[in-house]
Amino acid sequence: MPRHLFVSCGLVLLAVGCGLAHPAAGQAEPDPEPVIERLSPAAAKAAVDAGEAVLLDVRHVDAYRRRHAAGALHLAADQLPLRWRELPRDRRLILYCS
Repeated sequence: MPRHLFVSCGLVLLAVGCGLAHPAAGQAEPDPEPVIERLSPAAAKAAVDAGEAVLLDVRHVDAYRRRHAAGALHLAADQLPLRWRELPRDRRLILYCS
């Protein structure tokens, strides 16, 4: 089962290059190479509704405050390299930026 899912925009390069594959000392090794899959909005909603995934809004905080998908977590893209350990590890992540 893929761990990382992306809906729209060019986040594939961001996710691969932001250090998600480097654990901190004492933490379990993550998947050797994250699986990245593009999803339609309908497929993303189905995964979230089934409890298989979590939405992660990676836009600037102002955009998130104006409007965001119901139940979406927020972590701005520029914060991913610093705060990725805060993300849920028990479900797939669906990142969106539009």
